[in-house]
Amino acid sequence: MIRSGPKVLSDGRVTLREISQGDTENLFLWRSDRSVRGRFHTEGPRDFAGHSAFVAKYFSAENDDCWFVICSDGVDAGAVALYRSGEGADRSWEAGRIVLSPAFRGLHGFNLARRAILLLQEFARQVGHVAMRCEVLESNRVMLAIVRSVGFEAVGGGKRGGRAFLELEATLLKRTGGSSAPS
Repeated sequence: MIRSGPKVLSDGRVTLREISQGDTENLFLWRSDRSVRGRFHTEGPRDFAGHSAFVAKYFSAENDDCWFVICSDGVDAGAVALYRSGEGADRSWEAGRIVLSPAFRGLHGFNLARRAILLLQEFARQVGHVAMRCEVLESNRVMLAIVRSVGFEAVGGGKRGGRAFLELEATLLKRTGGSSAPS
C-alpha cells in the first residue's frame, strides 16, 4: 500500500492510480488471460479466491508494495506495481506485475506500457529510489524492448522453472527543471 508519494500520477493521457478493492476482478481477468499468463516469471494465484486474498494482502499494514491501475484516456487498461524483491543486501525495488487488458494490446499497448513504466519511474524518483529492477523472460521480446527503451540494462539473468529470464536495472536520476512527462 502506498505510504508516501502520490497515489495518482499522470502524463495527460496515461494515468497511474493506486488499486482499490474494486479493481480485484479486473486485475484477475487481465492476469488470468491465457495469452499473457505465460509471460510472467511466477504463476501467481490460479483461482479468484487466491487472487482476492493476494489483493487483500496488498492493503495490509506490513505491505509496502505500490500497485497501480494503468488508465488510458480515463479507461482502466491494465496494471503495474513497484515492490520489494530479493533478500538482505540484494533487496531492491522491482517493477513488475505489468499486464494490459486484451483491448489495449498491440502497438497501442507497447506505447501504453512504456508510458506507464516511465510514470512508475517518476513515482520511484519522487519517493527517493535511485534504481529500479525488473525481471523479464528472455522470450518476451516486446517487454524487453519496452524496458530497454526507458533505460533498463541487463545486469544478470538465470533460469526459473526451466525458463530463462533477464534481470535488468534502470538508474533513476533526479530530474532538474522541466517536465518529467513521458514522450
